[in-house]
Amino acid sequence: MKRIPVFFLLWMSMFSLSCTGAPASISITAGSGKSNPETGTIETKPQESSSSAIHQPQVQEALYPAQNQILAAVPLDSESFSYARFYLATILTPASPQTKNQYEVQLLASTSNYGKGGVLWTDKVIRKTHQVTKQEIKTGMVVLYPANKDIWSRAVVGDTSDLFKDEVELLLFWGAKPDPYDRKEKWKIQRLRVSDDPVFQAPR
Repeated sequence: MKRIPVFFLLWMSMFSLSCTGAPASISITAGSGKSNPETGTIETKPQESSSSAIHQPQVQEALYPAQNQILAAVPLDSESFSYARFYLATILTPASPQTKNQYEVQLLASTSNYGKGGVLWTDKVIRKTHQVTKQEIKTGMVVLYPANKDIWSRAVVGDTSDLFKDEVELLLFWGAKPDPYDRKEKWKIQRLRVSDDPVFQAPR
């Protein structure tokens, strides 16, 4: 067996090192994406801004009166402004020229004078309301206050100086002229509503 010269082994080692190169570098950007075969880089999609988050819609106030319902004034004191009482009722017959614009209704609330389930005709009704807000309330506007459960009466806002406590003073009028029955009451605004249909004006 022939012995390989030492200088030949050294020459072969140097030759192999000169032929060995470092692999191409790869740059990686944070985030998921696909690689580009030409550049060896990984392309990523831009991150979505948090400002593009979807906002939840606000919960709408429940319709009151509900569909096929109405607030109907009963005959007792129906000509009075603040002492007329509007009962929650189911519409049995809608108003029309044939009914002289009167509704036939069945009461869903009761007092000692009118029982739940009673049927009557009336043209004094409230078709749509909403809960009053602190931003809209002002002196002179007409609001509805609860005379009983699902029974409402009208009043006029007389003083808002305690609105920071969510309280207003209501003026209860019998009619267009001063009367001994006129009086003032303090109410929390969370208990008051506003008639949208029809829109009432203060009697004075």
